[in-house]
Amino acid sequence: MESGSDPEVFQNFMSAEQLKTADKYFWEQKDKKFKNIQLKIEKQLEEEIPPRKVIPLLKVRLLEPESKHCSLTIWRPSTEIINLFIEGCRLSFFNVTPNGYRNGELQLSAGKQTRYEVLNHEKKVFPRTTTPLDIKSLTMFHMFNEIDVVGIVIQVTPNTVYICDTQLNLFGVHFWPGLKELGWNKLLVPERIVAASNLQLHQEILSWNIPYGYCSDLSLFSTNPSQHHLANAMANLKEEIKGKDILNIIMQSTTKLKSLLAHRNYAGAPPCTNKCKDNVSLSHKRDADETDCTESSVKKKMKLLQKYGEPPPLSPLCLNSRSKVVKRQFCAPNS
Repeated sequence: MESGSDPEVFQNFMSAEQLKTADKYFWEQKDKKFKNIQLKIEKQLEEEIPPRKVIPLLKVRLLEPESKHCSLTIWRPSTEIINLFIEGCRLSFFNVTPNGYRNGELQLSAGKQTRYEVLNHEKKVFPRTTTPLDIKSLTMFHMFNEIDVVGIVIQVTPNTVYICDTQLNLFGVHFWPGLKELGWNKLLVPERIVAASNLQLHQEILSWNIPYGYCSDLSLFSTNPSQHHLANAMANLKEEIKGKDILNIIMQSTTKLKSLLAHRNYAGAPPCTNKCKDNVSLSHKRDADETDCTESSVKKKMKLLQKYGEPPPLSPLCLNSRSKVVKRQFCAPNS
């Protein structure tokens, strides 16, 4: 068939099963060729892109007994320094550099001269809890406006990931500048149960039909969290899903999400009344009258300009330069 002048002639003598097998073989070879080309392109791109130089960074939120808090940034932290920072432990810091405020929070940075001293006081534990995805829980007060949530990923967009629970409650996570740019695109995929910690919750977004949170520098995502409150919440969610169909939950949540996104509006916005419509129609009439006036004034100005006629020719310039280049006729540049 390959060496024949017209392969379609041979197809007339083939049965339906043979045609189906040949078609399947053709598509398999095409997919194989496409995958080989894709692997070659990825390999070549990896060779051309220089290796990234990654510098380890540790960010810690500190809280004083007077409820004053700040954020500490440590570049290239050693293992000893990392082991010092345990939630609930009290530390004293020396030679720390302030770097202004960001989002109303004092920013501190540690250097080579920074010293850390562990204070021998009782640990004051601030218990961490997982926030349910319903609106009532999200509108409550949260320390630092941060929440930890657990849910099922139902939809992924370049900048937003939507999760749900077994009660079809929805929650969206915004990623700026993007999900792929922050490196979470391979972990956050549909039909996967994930735990998110340290998401920034803004009260303005709660006025929408779907509550949203922001992924900040301190936000983390995991399918196997080590923190006890997230691990327990994920275990409870998996236990609830056991008696239900997860695909059915995802389908119902996706349908609800699409309807809410299609009719998304701000809560409390007053509906447009007949008075509002009358004002709109009056404003349209005013705009039309104003445009007519401006057109008539422009026509009057054009008639006045036409009465003056063409301007007289310019007198030649008296140049004392002997250069021939100066005396050449001006040529307009090519556009």
